[in-house]
Amino acid sequence: MAWRGKSHMQQAGGGGSLPANEHVLRVVWPFVPVVLALALFCIASVDVLSAARGFVAGESLWTKGQKAAVLHLLRYAESRDEAEYDAYLAGIAVPQGDHQARLELEKPDYDRTRAVQGLLTGGNHPDDVPGMIRLFRYFRQVPEIDEAIAIWAAADVEIARLDVMARRLRERVAEHGCDAACVMPLQRDIADIDALLTPMEEAFSAALGKASRRVRELLIWSSAGLAVALLGCASWMSTRVMSRQRQLRQALTVSEERLQLAVAGSTDGLWDWHPHRGELYFSPRCAEMLGYGAQELPQARETLLALMHPADVAEFDRRLVLHVRQAVPYDVELRLRRKGGGYLWVRARGRMVRSAIGKATRMAGSLSDISDRKRFEAQLFAEKERAQVTLQAIGDAVITTDVWGRIQSLNPVAETMTGWTDAEAAGCFLQQVCRLHDEATREPVADLMPRALAGTWPGQMVMLLERREPAAQGATLAVKPSVALIRDKGEQAIGMVVVLHDVSLERAHAAQLAYEASHDPLTGLVNRLEFERRLGAAVTRAQHEGCTHTLMYLDLDQFKAVNDTCGHAAGDELICQIADVMRHQLRRSDTLARLGGDEFAVLLEYCAATDGERVAEGLRSAIAAYRYRCHEHEFSIGVSIGLVRVDERTVKREDALDAADLACYRAKREGRNRVRVG
Repeated sequence: MAWRGKSHMQQAGGGGSLPANEHVLRVVWPFVPVVLALALFCIASVDVLSAARGFVAGESLWTKGQKAAVLHLLRYAESRDEAEYDAYLAGIAVPQGDHQARLELEKPDYDRTRAVQGLLTGGNHPDDVPGMIRLFRYFRQVPEIDEAIAIWAAADVEIARLDVMARRLRERVAEHGCDAACVMPLQRDIADIDALLTPMEEAFSAALGKASRRVRELLIWSSAGLAVALLGCASWMSTRVMSRQRQLRQALTVSEERLQLAVAGSTDGLWDWHPHRGELYFSPRCAEMLGYGAQELPQARETLLALMHPADVAEFDRRLVLHVRQAVPYDVELRLRRKGGGYLWVRARGRMVRSAIGKATRMAGSLSDISDRKRFEAQLFAEKERAQVTLQAIGDAVITTDVWGRIQSLNPVAETMTGWTDAEAAGCFLQQVCRLHDEATREPVADLMPRALAGTWPGQMVMLLERREPAAQGATLAVKPSVALIRDKGEQAIGMVVVLHDVSLERAHAAQLAYEASHDPLTGLVNRLEFERRLGAAVTRAQHEGCTHTLMYLDLDQFKAVNDTCGHAAGDELICQIADVMRHQLRRSDTLARLGGDEFAVLLEYCAATDGERVAEGLRSAIAAYRYRCHEHEFSIGVSIGLVRVDERTVKREDALDAADLACYRAKREGRNRVRVG
């Protein structure tokens, strides 16, 4: 146990004292930034002066390059020697490189690489380049430096003119028949440019000299001013440190008084453990929580071990070791035995105090009564369990989300409907798991959460739920979703419950009922009620569209003989087989109905009487050719068919059906197994 780990705690403990020179450091440290600031200022001063020297050296290289370029260009005009022109290009490259650097440095967001390359092309030493860039960028507002840069820019214009003259000269020399006279004007222009550049070079040198002297004076006075300011600042900071120390001592006194008052009035108890002495102090409130008097609890670590519930010792020990060895915050919940019996749930929090060399000197913290919270947690857990069991038992799919639409739970029915498990769906957005589509348009419903929050969710709308994995029932499921918001005590929405009611079975049941209401249970053919409805619709269409339909009334011959000989079961089997025979003679759009017993009816929509007679004859022939066998008996079945035309003259469906029935009756009287047109 942690309390028995005395050797470990003693090794970590031990006293310690603050360094003796701490007070001296507190007084001296304000001067450290002063010295550092002066040192940095001196470095900056040297850097600026070095940069100015770099510009002076650069001006010398610029002048030499310009003069050499003019000299070789004039020689080229006289000698036409390409080596002289190459020497011109080498000389003019120095001013042109500086020109490139100046143009780049004048940009607000300059390219440092291009600027450095330009200065290096100008022959400047690589060590001088960074300082030259800083001087150009940060001291541009100094009048003398600005004047020097302006002269530099003007000289660059003349350098550009000189380069233009050089190209013209080269072109002129390349011309056939060009003598000394033809290049003479260009030589004069080149000499004029050289004459213009000479005073500019002198003015640039003079401006740099003035700038260097100005910067030096500025740095001297700035150094002095900065030194005075920093000394004053250091003095003020030292005074403030001393004042702060006095305030801290006063605040410490007030804090100690406040702590004493807080301990006296707090509902938490305080404890203080000195591992190297083995003492464990309990405040009076700790004793009061456990039902003891203020002096009844011995001030020793064994007291805590004796009061602690045996099941909590291992966790207590683990948390303490983590705090001591890994600085994990010490926060543990445990049970302590009351004086009168039973245990009290408490929360112990604390922190190890270490000396300057890292040894543990003491550990102090608080003890809070959390028995009410534990009781509430137990009640909440029971309520949650009841809710979970209820959700598991509900026959509808139930999905819970947070206010952002992230799924928190699915009940088993929801897992089955969506194809997602509860673990897979946790944290996913509702639209990803519960993919609903409008039943009419098949468009996805993407605004579930906004509708729910706005209270505009349609209550009884049926939607299609897209399943994650298409099951045997199909890839979609017809559901009726309902939504309810979960609110906190302040009526703020904190989540949502989506209930999906599967209406597929209801629809299937309704469809089955509708089917049974309109079909004969023995043969699966349309029954009399449905046939009369379809016949009525056909009569209406004939009256409005002027079209013609054919109606047939069929009565089986020799059916009674089968019933009497083989029984009613055989008769039912015969009826089903005859129905299959007739189905194969008709179109899919034709209606074949069993009206009852051995009577059938056929409606051939949009069929003329002559075509209807041909179909009727086909039915008669097929049935006549059919042989029904039952045990050792074989029966030949015939059919009498009455046929009438349904057209715009037909007034009512009953009239048409009666006429067909009458025609069928006449067919039987005329000898059976025939078609009689009414």
